[in-house]
Amino acid sequence: MVTETLRRGQQLPDDHHILRRVSWVRLRRNADGEVVGCLPQAFELRENEQDLSVSWLEHHNGVTHAERIGQSVIELRVASRRCGTKIGPKCGFAVACVRKVKEVCGGLRKQIRIVYAPSDMASHAVIKNLPRDDMSLLEAFAAEAFTEVVMNKDVS
Repeated sequence: MVTETLRRGQQLPDDHHILRRVSWVRLRRNADGEVVGCLPQAFELRENEQDLSVSWLEHHNGVTHAERIGQSVIELRVASRRCGTKIGPKCGFAVACVRKVKEVCGGLRKQIRIVYAPSDMASHAVIKNLPRDDMSLLEAFAAEAFTEVVMNKDVS
């Protein structure tokens, strides 16, 4: 359930969660091919990006964490179709607590902000001030912050 209303540009509360779509090639798999996490490249900024796009889970009104993940995934699918792209069945969604993302960044002396930035998706948020090409930070995101991964095929 939406616990509070934020205005564009306001920081997300530390106890809230964010979700990032991760393509199949950027998912970490074990020897049996099972997804066990994300590769650091899942969090790289593209050349034309200033901020890292994520979805704010608590924007949705689901009662449980799993319901909010499902609502976010459905919103991403709809937005993707509107843009003429498709979210493949093999992609995943990495989830992190805002507080943990900030702790990881703080431990590496990086000052980031995670802010509400609605666009074609009402739950859209961004991670601002993320340094480019900082592999130690991207590895920490993958290993310590975005540790929950939900596969697209598992969300109905």
